Amino acid sequence: MHPPDCPSWEYSGTPGAGQEIHTRAAELLEALRTGTWDPEGIAVNTRPAHRDIFRNLTPPGCTYFAGNYRGAGYRCLEHYEVGIQSDPRVGAPPRIVEWQMKALGSRIKSALTTLRAAREAPDLSADQKRSNAVALACSLFEIFLRIHPYANGNGHAARLMVIAMLGRQGYWLKRFEIDPRPPDPPYSDAIKQYRDGHHHVLEQFVLSLFA
Repeated sequence: MHPPDCPSWEYSGTPGAGQEIHTRAAELLEALRTGTWDPEGIAVNTRPAHRDIFRNLTPPGCTYFAGNYRGAGYRCLEHYEVGIQSDPRVGAPPRIVEWQMKALGSRIKSALTTLRAAREAPDLSADQKRSNAVALACSLFEIFLRIHPYANGNGHAARLMVIAMLGRQGYWLKRFEIDPRPPDPPYSDAIKQYRDGHHHVLEQFVLSLFA
C-alpha cells in the first residue's frame, strides 16, 4: 500500500523549475547530437537522463523520484500509481513497471538493429527508410507513454527516447524537443488516435517535424 504521507510529484510548482528543465534538456539534446551521450544507450534506458533533467526538482526526501521507475524499492515509489483521467489505458501497475520497461528496452534494441539493416536496403528510397524509422519509433513511443514508468516527467523521457532512436540512424528532428512539450493540438490528440488504431496521425505529425 502506498504510504499516505508520501508526496505526489508536481515539479511545476518549484520556482524556476521550467527554465531549469528547459536548459538541462537542451544540454542533453546537444550531448546526444555531438555523441557525448550515446543515443542507443539513452533510447534503451532513459533513467540516467531523467535523473539529470529532474535532479533537485523532486519533493523533499524523495530525490529518488528522479531517475527511478515507479515500483522501484523506495518507500514512496514502490506503490506509486499514475493515471490520466481522459485515458484509463495509461499507467501500468507499479509492480510490473520494471518488467515492462525491460521488455520495451529489448524491443528498442531489436528495432535499432532492424533500422541499421534497413539503411542499407537498396529497394527502398531515402524517404521510405525514414518513414519506416518514424513508424517504428512511434510504436515504441506509445508503449512508453502507456506504461508511464516515472512518477513524473514521462513525456520528456518518451520524447527523448524517440529523438535518440531516430538520431542514432542519422534522422535528427528539427522541431521536436525534450522540452517544451509540443503544442496541443495536435500532440495529445495524435497520441490518443494512435492508441485508437489511427497510427498515421502521429506518424505524419512526427514526419512533419523534420521540415
